Amino acid sequence: QIRNMIGLAFQVYQGRAPWQVIPVALNARCKVTIPMAPALGLLLDECIFVQYNRKYKRDLDATGINYTDFHHDKEAFKR
Repeated sequence: QIRNMIGLAFQVYQGRAPWQVIPVALNARCKVTIPMAPALGLLLDECIFVQYNRKYKRDLDATGINYTDFHHDKEAFKR
């Protein structure tokens, strides 16, 4: 699904698809054929859980969900 979203964003960026197709493509009831982005080179760089942490603050530990402890490992992996 992520590769489809990236593929669509790239199509819009290149002018091959109008930006108005994005909400249509994200609608679960619509079927839109989208070129899939290649997996090679696609890397999820950062996850941000501000809203989730705020909503479930009392159920989580004091720091919530974050990946700051893994920042060094992530940067090393990207090299």
